Amino acid sequence: MSENRDAGAALSSGGWLVFPESGALRCEDREARLTLLQMTLLLYLVENSHRVVGKEEIFRSVWRDARVEEGALPRCISELRRALGDDARRPRFIETLPKRGYRWIASVEHLGTEDPLPGAEDPLPDAEDPLPEVARSTSPRATEAPRSLPNSHRLGRPALALLALAGLALVFFIGVRRSDTVVGSPGDTTRTGRSVVVLTLADLGADPEREWLASALAELLTSELALSPHLKVVPRAAVRSLHSELGFGVDPEPSLQTLERVRAALGVEALVTGSYLSEPDRGLRLDLRLWSRDVDGGFHAVVIRGSEDELSGLVAAAGARLRPLLGTPDVVDVAAAPSAQNAELYSRALGALRRQEAGDAKELLEAALTLDDSDPLLWLALSEAWEQIGFEERARAAAEKAASLSEHLAREQQLWVEAEVFRRRREWDAAIDRFQALGLFSPGTPEYTLQLVRTLNEAGRARQALAAVPAAVTSASTSGGDGNDAPDPRWLVAVSTAQHQLGDYQAAENAASRAVESAASLGAARVLADGRQRRALSLYELGRVDDAMQALEAAESVFLEVGDRRRAAVVLGIRAGWLLNVGQFETALHTVDAGLELLRSIDDRRHEAALLRTRGRIQARTGRPAESRMSLERALALSLELANPLEMARAHSALAVLEATAGRYPEAVTGFEQALAIYRRLDDRDRIAVQLQDLGRVAMLQGDFGSAVTRLVEAEQFLADKGGERRRLRVALNLGTAWAVVGDLESADHRLREAAKGFRRVENDLLEAQALSILAEVLVDRGLLDQAARAIDESEQLYRRIGDPMRMAGARIPRVLLLLERGEHREAADLAWQVADPSSQAHGTTRVNAYRLAAEASLAVGELDFAGEALAEAAQVLAGETVSPTALARLWVPITEARYLAALGRTQEALERATTAMDSAASSDAALVRAEAEIVRRTIELGLDDPEAATRRLAQLEAEAEANGWLRLALRARGVAPPRLTESPLG
Repeated sequence: MSENRDAGAALSSGGWLVFPESGALRCEDREARLTLLQMTLLLYLVENSHRVVGKEEIFRSVWRDARVEEGALPRCISELRRALGDDARRPRFIETLPKRGYRWIASVEHLGTEDPLPGAEDPLPDAEDPLPEVARSTSPRATEAPRSLPNSHRLGRPALALLALAGLALVFFIGVRRSDTVVGSPGDTTRTGRSVVVLTLADLGADPEREWLASALAELLTSELALSPHLKVVPRAAVRSLHSELGFGVDPEPSLQTLERVRAALGVEALVTGSYLSEPDRGLRLDLRLWSRDVDGGFHAVVIRGSEDELSGLVAAAGARLRPLLGTPDVVDVAAAPSAQNAELYSRALGALRRQEAGDAKELLEAALTLDDSDPLLWLALSEAWEQIGFEERARAAAEKAASLSEHLAREQQLWVEAEVFRRRREWDAAIDRFQALGLFSPGTPEYTLQLVRTLNEAGRARQALAAVPAAVTSASTSGGDGNDAPDPRWLVAVSTAQHQLGDYQAAENAASRAVESAASLGAARVLADGRQRRALSLYELGRVDDAMQALEAAESVFLEVGDRRRAAVVLGIRAGWLLNVGQFETALHTVDAGLELLRSIDDRRHEAALLRTRGRIQARTGRPAESRMSLERALALSLELANPLEMARAHSALAVLEATAGRYPEAVTGFEQALAIYRRLDDRDRIAVQLQDLGRVAMLQGDFGSAVTRLVEAEQFLADKGGERRRLRVALNLGTAWAVVGDLESADHRLREAAKGFRRVENDLLEAQALSILAEVLVDRGLLDQAARAIDESEQLYRRIGDPMRMAGARIPRVLLLLERGEHREAADLAWQVADPSSQAHGTTRVNAYRLAAEASLAVGELDFAGEALAEAAQVLAGETVSPTALARLWVPITEARYLAALGRTQEALERATTAMDSAASSDAALVRAEAEIVRRTIELGLDDPEAATRRLAQLEAEAEANGWLRLALRARGVAPPRLTESPLG
């Protein structure tokens, strides 16, 4: 290191030396690092120290009239004071003059020496220094002293200060315009030197006890090079991501093709590779190669020897050799280097994180922090460990600690740390600003743009993500290519993710397929698995379930091959859910248990909670409610332990589904409302819509159809511009059912047709059949009997294809209704009794409907005994059943009972029963049921003392029915058609 610590200083004021190029301030043993904005403001105040500078002038001259928030200037002044150790009440540097502005009050000395910058003539260490050693390579420049620096570096100090001031202000102005961020965000740059990346070193000794040195040396060397204000050094986190995802192995002699891929992905001019060997009695030997296109032979070779116990000195010597070869002076800011023990603990922790052993990593990092708690990278790694386990709040706290300590890092490293902090805190705007700033800092580094796109996807901003994707990638997502021009498959996975969010599943599948092809040609196994998973998700949404299952199994296999147990477990959880949906319950249970075993092996409690919820759903569907409750309550307990609001909401929702299935509707509503409140706080629109839909369905099960419509309409609004197609179709199906009950048959018709077409498109036979079956009932109510017959034929055909006897029985109810409306009463009665027979395997709701319709048909042909028997059977089923859809059946049965009592001559009882039905329907907002009940009541009143009043009211009811499009009821009120009405079965 150079002993001349004043080198590069532009001016001195109040004991502080100011270094504009590096953004540093130095006073004796104290040091502070300023952002570009802070340094620009400081220099402007210093250059105008003879006068008061007003706020508007500062905005005009420093911010160049860019859009700023109100508190940007006071905050920047406060940050400057903090860095300088100044006190606003007793200022030594910056004086505030209320309503006037600010003034620099410390004396200023411009450093005007004409000496060249140290290191420009002979930056290499003394030849007698026993530590470093330079080896010869195929390049004649391997031992050549670097060329002299350009003349621009020989400017006098006053000129340097003015140049820095103008240049910094200009760069900042451009940065604000390009990123469109509010001033105060880090959309700036402080370096214009060469860009370089340090790859992981190879262990030639293959000693497991020294494996940690591979990453430790790369981490330390990255930090060492980043101390130079003349270099742009890619953060190690980005390099580790590249290694992991694209499968670049640690190789002492990487191929030129590999180096070119790394260079293209990271947008760097130079790469440092190499190896190390621990030699008996000779210490540690580093063999480094600095690759650059402008070097004859391709690289410089540097050999360094030293002690493993003095890693900081070894790395400092390596940096001293490399910087001149990169064309920069060997003058760096002094920073405390970590001890060998801390470097070992940190590197071992990174290895544990890579192996997904977060518990071990956490212990190693906590041990390292007891030795030195000022290293932000230790805190950031600890944050990742907590995140892998599932403790998100602890992860955020550790990340915030990392951010608070990151000021001494090089700007590129600092921005990366801040971006990770805000990502973990889900402060998406701030995280996005940091990745945008990294892109401005190093516009030739595609990796930063990729991380920006991923963050936008994670934030649910798919359109912005696609807009940020380079045009070449967008084109590659739909076109073919061979291995020689294969694009980076990670980009294609990001495109597929965004397209999937937008509901364009075919485009998502195309991009995922291209990602799979590209990853296979590059040998990037992990991204190959990512691509297969993305493709599976898109195929599933497209209704190609078998293809989706195959793609998902292939993804799981690759994840296990590369040792990614977490992703393999997540895939198993997805597959278990799909198996549940197609009725393969036992296979689903074995699959989810395999996933849980993987997660417990790596102590991933957050994903364990998710798979426990899937397990609970499977157990509930297989008739094991007690086991289901245990799984779901364990999931809730885990989410409470983790203090994870998202997992809490999901657990509450899953338990609510279990309560609804058991007919405990008030408890179900409480659970869904708890989940909804959390999702509203998180502003998770997609899941808000899901909870609203579930609350709407429960409201229908309770018989509160007005509330159901309100909830479902709100859910539909939330899903209008976001959410999967299947989710939107389910809302349409349920909303169509609810609209039918409350009497808006036109809206019901529209939603149900939309749902049927959509489910046909995604090849979901079951829900398509269900939508057609309910649509048939709506068409009967509208008097469109031919259309109803076609819908019934289609639904029955689908149900036969599915082959479920229980659902087949339910599918025949609409045909009974159609027969009744056509006056084919005997056929209707026979079919209704067939459906009601226990051998049909009909569930409770279908049996209630069948018995009631059998009673209606029997009344129409005057067979009162059969009608009474059917109603008695219906009452028995209702008394013993808690099957969810019976709320609507309970509204309809009393109307048929009123007709039966009237036929028996028990007029007063019939009137009371009809009146009760009217009141119950009115309280449930079931307009069709209420109208039917009143028609029955007024028809009975025709035989009483005042038939004229009943006649007038029937005429009014006829007019109201016609106005609402209730043609069947209009005919009923006119006394033309036989009596009949049924419920619409719920999904």
